Amino acid sequence: MEDADKEFQRKLNQKFKHHKFKPLSELLLNLSGKNKYVEPGTLVFFPVIHGEIRFKTSDEPQELKHGLFAIVVNDQGIKLGITPIYIQWFLTQDFVVSFLSKVSQGTVMPRIPRKTLYSLQIPIPKQSFAENVQDEIKLTTPFRVYVQNYYQQYSLNYKYNNFDTCAILAGAICEAILYQLLIDNGVNKKILDDDHGIGLGKLITYVRLLRLDEQLKFDTQPFKEINKLRNRAVHYGNFSRNSDNHDNLQLEQLIPFDNVIKQFGI
Repeated sequence: MEDADKEFQRKLNQKFKHHKFKPLSELLLNLSGKNKYVEPGTLVFFPVIHGEIRFKTSDEPQELKHGLFAIVVNDQGIKLGITPIYIQWFLTQDFVVSFLSKVSQGTVMPRIPRKTLYSLQIPIPKQSFAENVQDEIKLTTPFRVYVQNYYQQYSLNYKYNNFDTCAILAGAICEAILYQLLIDNGVNKKILDDDHGIGLGKLITYVRLLRLDEQLKFDTQPFKEINKLRNRAVHYGNFSRNSDNHDNLQLEQLIPFDNVIKQFGI
């Protein structure tokens, strides 16, 4: 964490060499706390299950919970030329995204600690701001790198119609997603590691027992379908018991994995 802070500060001073700075906490209204809502038209950013943080302008009153963060500039910020779009632009700069990736909490659905966010030093603009801005922050984590590596192999095998191999790789990705999702939501890693019989099927069961699918609003059915395909590809007994299994997997049978990607991103 200390190294990440130093690297961020070095790049900040390098990129904004002749600027003055203010911590974000001094530029925004403090809207944290229970039962706090923001008005329609407020710029907010929030974590999504794709492993990204997205910006959007709220079209209805929204409660500030589940990592939702409102960007409402206070009087001091307005006098200094700070606007919500300027804050969005700054937070999506590459060196800032790199820092936020290192300090984020959670993996499948990452969040930025509010204290860390409020302490960010924001350069005061020297002139009116008119830049194109990105609508999302794509955080890079070891988990994302791991999953992307498997997905690259999946894509290569998909290209050459090796759909049985695709099913195995899709199963590995689904297993990684649910394993990490359980840890991110408070399950002791040692409990999972000590369960030597754990696999995708058990992980689906644990997720449903804890009702994480309901809390995070995602569907476990695609995971179940992928688990069936994976078991068919790696277990001969499963293959031999069902005559329907004796043909090679077809392209359309991998559609459930497309749904996993839509929900969680890669």
